[in-house]
Amino acid sequence: MKVNISYTVDLDKVPSEVEKLLKDCSALTKEVLSDLSDVKIENVLATVELLRETRGKVSSLEIGLDDCLNILTGYLNVQASLEHQGNNALEDNNAE
Repeated sequence: MKVNISYTVDLDKVPSEVEKLLKDCSALTKEVLSDLSDVKIENVLATVELLRETRGKVSSLEIGLDDCLNILTGYLNVQASLEHQGNNALEDNNAE
């Protein structure tokens, strides 16, 4: 079963946190590639089990990549909002 977790980090730490998650995704990708390169159809039952396990890893990989995408999209939105607020403050100061 998968659960969502959340925690707070400073805005400037978001990219490095996502890098950690991407390293996990990279390791999982290597596992999937290794599993698939070892497939031998000589034992069909073992191959079926390996493919089921591999599909589970691919599912976890998809979830991890989706998490990274959502985090970075939110990060970009916050940056754009901060930039917009900064521009408005600058315009307000120039108007005075």
